[in-house]
Amino acid sequence: MTSPRVLDAVDRDGLETASPSESVKDVRRALRRLATAGAAADVEDTYPLYALVARDGGEPPSAAVVALPFVIALAADPGLPVAVRCALVDLLVEMRTPAPNSEVWSGAWALLADPEPAVRRAATALSGGTGRLLERWRVETALSGGTGRLLERWRVETDPEVRLPLLLALGEEAAAGRAGERAEEVRAVLADLLDTDDPVLWVAAVHASAGLDRDLPVRHMDRLIAVFSDPALRARFEEVWHTPAVDGPWTREDVVRSTAELLAHDGDTELSFVVTLIETSRRSADTALCREALDAAWLLLSDKRATEAVLLPLAGALLTDADGPVRLRAANMLAVLGRAAAPYADALAGLLDDDASDAFPTERSGSSPGGH
Repeated sequence: MTSPRVLDAVDRDGLETASPSESVKDVRRALRRLATAGAAADVEDTYPLYALVARDGGEPPSAAVVALPFVIALAADPGLPVAVRCALVDLLVEMRTPAPNSEVWSGAWALLADPEPAVRRAATALSGGTGRLLERWRVETALSGGTGRLLERWRVETDPEVRLPLLLALGEEAAAGRAGERAEEVRAVLADLLDTDDPVLWVAAVHASAGLDRDLPVRHMDRLIAVFSDPALRARFEEVWHTPAVDGPWTREDVVRSTAELLAHDGDTELSFVVTLIETSRRSADTALCREALDAAWLLLSDKRATEAVLLPLAGALLTDADGPVRLRAANMLAVLGRAAAPYADALAGLLDDDASDAFPTERSGSSPGGH
């Protein structure tokens, strides 16, 4: 545990934060509160520490360098609530410090092996955060340190809720060119998992590999559809698909949305993916999947009007669907098509007294949680 006396002994003269509303004194007070509160600490207690994060791509504030060891120590403190520790790890990902050495950050990397799975999951983002922000350190040491730490953890990690974000983080490292001499090892891990029998981990491997080979999801579209269309796997996504800095797990529908984005560079494949999901979900009465696929179809229609010929009859057929939100989505699609939807005018008129509603309107942006 970080001693309040050690915090009090730090010389604060000349130190600055990156926030006009949070002084160095406020940062010290927040650190002291966390160090003394123990199990009573709250995530809100970490908020003043975001004054240590550089603003608008600028240089890190001088107070960040001094505070860094204390933030790392608190993140590793088992006496603090897990949610608070995860918030501190998220803060470490955002912090920028000039050319730190490996000794300073060793405590942060140790979080990859923390006894708490949630802390380990949050720590998978350290490589991406510090890897992007600490290029000077990477050049000086000629090491792909973050990737190496992730690979080391991958070889011993058994919790599926941690393995999946580790895999995604490895893919990000390789795609961003940060893997250095460990790039081939990462590629070997990804290639091996593209043959795994675990369907959800396989989908994660496709996502993790897409940055290295953007056509890989296109080639695997049929299996992706099969996995998403299997109702027995729906709950599995929420059990294991976590990403750092995102509250709660991803649902199957979140992953469907993100997968559609991976196919966006190939318009024909993306359209086929969406249409096939709609058709298969109707046959299996999987309304949640149908709604998500219709949302993806809406985005396609908004961006690529050439999809109208395929989506128009599909929307028309869905006007009589048993699910109200599906009917609402279909009606919205037909409404924006104007005269092209004239053959369905009578069917639309028949829905004037339909009181179906949906808490999540079709017009939503379609962005994925966290975005990995």
